[in-house]
Amino acid sequence: MNTIIIQSFHGVHKDIKPYLHQFLFLQLGQLIVLFVVIVFFTSASLSKYSGFKSML
Repeated sequence: MNTIIIQSFHGVHKDIKPYLHQFLFLQLGQLIVLFVVIVFFTSASLSKYSGFKSML
């Protein structure tokens, strides 16, 4: 079943390859930025929370 999906994907892939690569590249860039922002905010809030807890 997997091979059928891959074969049909390759048939479509020839037509939309440029768009797909551009789209994937943009999505990947956005995901990486989002991931970095989330990690940054999480670590910042965690350090703030631990600092707040040590004050109590």
